[in-house]
Amino acid sequence: MLDTLKYSKQLQELGLSEAQAKAHAQALYNAAKESKANSGGRFDTLAYALHLESAGVDLEQANAQARALHELMMESIATKEHVDGVAGTLRSGIKLVEQRLEAKIDAVEQSLRSGITAVEQRLEAKIDRIHWMLGVLIALNAAVLVKLVLL
Repeated sequence: MLDTLKYSKQLQELGLSEAQAKAHAQALYNAAKESKANSGGRFDTLAYALHLESAGVDLEQANAQARALHELMMESIATKEHVDGVAGTLRSGIKLVEQRLEAKIDAVEQSLRSGITAVEQRLEAKIDRIHWMLGVLIALNAAVLVKLVLL
């Protein structure tokens, strides 16, 4: 919400008396509070001008300040087109990040597959060697057994 103390101090720095600054800040706070309750958040310039008038500000000056504040607020409010543009830019950025992330994931996946394939090949070669060695060992043991039986 609105920091009325900060707003009041800024008004004092601009040359308003402490009482005037507090009155302006309170009028703005009250108008914003009423606007939120009554208008769904739209700033009610008439309520602001009336609050300023009740705080001792000349009605013409209060109306001028309310219009100036309204114009300032309208300049800072984003339009639907602006929000849509920002949303489109964000969507594009997210899509780009998503594509880069997918590419990195694919690269890691390919690297893992290559590593696993290399390990499988080495393991199969070792298993083949063990089979060959076991075959030779069985043949040698059979030969020793035959020799022992024949002796």
